[in-house]
Amino acid sequence: MDPTVFPVIARQVFFRLLPIQCIMLVGLNLGLQAQNSLLPNQPVIDSIRNQILVSTDDSTKFDCMMKLCDIYSSGQLDSAMAVARSSLKLAVAADDNWMLGQVYSQFGFLFDEIARVDSSLHYNLAANKIWREQNDSTQLMGSLYNLATSYYNNGLIQEGDNALDEVILLATALKDSVFLASTHNVKGVILIDLGKIEEAIAELKISSSWSEKCNDVQQQSYTLFSLAAIYNKHGDKEASRYHVDRALDLARKTKFLAIQSWCYELMADHALSSNELLCLKYIDSAIALTRTNGMLRELTSAYTKKGDILIKLKRWTEVGKYGRKLINIGTDLQNFTVKTNGYILLGRFNLSQKQLREAEENAKLAKSLAERHYTLHTKIGAERLIFEIYKAKGQWRKALESFEYLSGLRSELSNEDNRVAAIQSSLERAYEHSKIQDSLYFRNQQMLEHARNESHARNLKLKNLKMDAVIAKQQSERTLWLTGIGVISFLGLLIYFVFREIKKINGRLHSTNGELAKSNKEINEQRLYLERKNTQITDSINYARRIQNAILPSDAKRNKILGRSFLLYEPKEALAGDFYWVQQVDDLVMFAVADCTGHGVPGAMVSVMCNSALDRSIREFNLRNPSDILNKTRSLLLKELDNGDNQVNDGMDIALGVLQGNHLTFSGANNPLWIIRNKELIELKGDKQPIGVYHAMKPFTEQTFELEPGDLLYMFSDGFADQFGWQRGKKFSVKRMKQLFLSASGLPITEQRKRLKEEFNSWMGSLEQLDDVCVLGLEV
Repeated sequence: MDPTVFPVIARQVFFRLLPIQCIMLVGLNLGLQAQNSLLPNQPVIDSIRNQILVSTDDSTKFDCMMKLCDIYSSGQLDSAMAVARSSLKLAVAADDNWMLGQVYSQFGFLFDEIARVDSSLHYNLAANKIWREQNDSTQLMGSLYNLATSYYNNGLIQEGDNALDEVILLATALKDSVFLASTHNVKGVILIDLGKIEEAIAELKISSSWSEKCNDVQQQSYTLFSLAAIYNKHGDKEASRYHVDRALDLARKTKFLAIQSWCYELMADHALSSNELLCLKYIDSAIALTRTNGMLRELTSAYTKKGDILIKLKRWTEVGKYGRKLINIGTDLQNFTVKTNGYILLGRFNLSQKQLREAEENAKLAKSLAERHYTLHTKIGAERLIFEIYKAKGQWRKALESFEYLSGLRSELSNEDNRVAAIQSSLERAYEHSKIQDSLYFRNQQMLEHARNESHARNLKLKNLKMDAVIAKQQSERTLWLTGIGVISFLGLLIYFVFREIKKINGRLHSTNGELAKSNKEINEQRLYLERKNTQITDSINYARRIQNAILPSDAKRNKILGRSFLLYEPKEALAGDFYWVQQVDDLVMFAVADCTGHGVPGAMVSVMCNSALDRSIREFNLRNPSDILNKTRSLLLKELDNGDNQVNDGMDIALGVLQGNHLTFSGANNPLWIIRNKELIELKGDKQPIGVYHAMKPFTEQTFELEPGDLLYMFSDGFADQFGWQRGKKFSVKRMKQLFLSASGLPITEQRKRLKEEFNSWMGSLEQLDDVCVLGLEV
């Protein structure tokens, strides 16, 4: 993820300046995106079109056209362009400068969406001119912000920086803290490209201060992400991890999904060189988040990052798959940037498979798009691929021509190389300054010791002078007086200068010690604050764990109800999303293993709600059949999680059995129940739907089974099968679990738990446990 994500903020500010009706439609569009709908609501479009047809007022028609353009801009750019052209004709016919300013800004946004950065700059300049002539400070402030975007995308870094300076002056005059926070943030990113590291970090700190003043937690998370990206770009992985963790935490609290996605991409970068599985886990999290919420811009960014990672891992089949995805999305959205990246990835895949003709076709398509619509870096990426293809085909003349062209492109980056050198120099100076500060006390001790040695040497010299004076006295009285006067004068001056130097050194030492004492005090205060916070968090988690343990059946209750049984319960963290459930009503024995969404604190919260819903189903509604219990549990859980505006998609998978003597009735939501009889495994499968929101919900079914003495029953969550092995790098898998359970079935039921735990720990080895593990076994 390129840290220069400034255009996204510019678009957010642009929407902020539109009329209230437009903002409402943008909100409607975002809501539709959150439901995975890439097209707007057709009834809304039809309603707006009808208003345009029946209205006789130009101003009303224009407002409706702007609303329609906003809706189309989220996924139908060709339609948005057509509406914008009609809006321009209306504005020209009405001779209305306010309308012209609005439609020019809209064109600037749309051309930026399809990577026509030259046209975007043209229209943003036109809008900026209008707002200056109108003397409209609020509209001018937003227009300058968008103009800075165009300057920056056209490589005019200094012009973009100047535009942002004017935005800051206007925002200060208008007391707009939101603009001040976002503008200082972007200015910090631009200063990085200019090689001004210290000034950039200062700007980001100013942005953070303004964000805190206006309580804009989303902007704070963006500022932290910018710092994380900067540190990552220049090799300080530790500082980058610290800032990205804080940015992700704030983004989750405010549901700032774009920052969450970028944070996952950056965390994937961190893990790439050390932990391949963790790297893929982070980038897949970014893809899942953006795809689920219909965030096309962030989804294409995540797909591109996934493709780059897969190239480094040499997983070529998947590289080709993501290349085709980007081409399809870019074609649908008319986004040439996305298409260019897709053709480069697909060409890389073709080259790896020796499909040289297809590789050359895709590389030339990428080069053509890059030359018309994108940046110098993308041109270099496409040309480098062409060079490697010619080299692989043995076409050395063409390879040489491509190499010369590539060298010419790289020479255009000399200014950027100079900026990188300047940045490196700034970082080195900062590092040296840090080392000097860290060793300041030691240096002053050395200076004091040097002064003492110098004073001692001078004292020895004085003694020698005195001896010379005594000898001179013995030789001549006159020489004695003259020499004595000279020696006394010299001694006075010498002592004066020595003590003056010692006083200066002691003064500097005292000042340095004061600064060190102040720094130590601040460090101790921060350490105590962090220790208190850590203690509070730990105490809260421990208390929550005691509450969760109190809800779960005790070993005594489980053994009393189930008889010969065992439980393997290994939460990933202190709190768990998995839970087990045992109840007895009259002669019915009910038992279940459930896997709730997530783990840790979120998973524990969902598990408490699911456990409560199960208990209510049998106590409050007197249900006894497992299918009825699951249906009612789902109904209760959906009611609890539906807060009206936002549907929470949490829930659980579960296997639920009811025993009456040797008669077993079973129902499941995604999870099965296994029966082992005479070394043969019988599987009762659950319905393919969860307890929670599902696109095709239907009533749960149930199965019956007549048990025989000695039959073994097993229920489990997916944490055991999904655990990666440290030696093979693969999941344990359901197939391997079946083999393990069959081999362990010959042991007494009380010893089977030990066998399963040993096998799980051996498989996991030094890797991190990925999910909660819960296995319940019982013998009939």
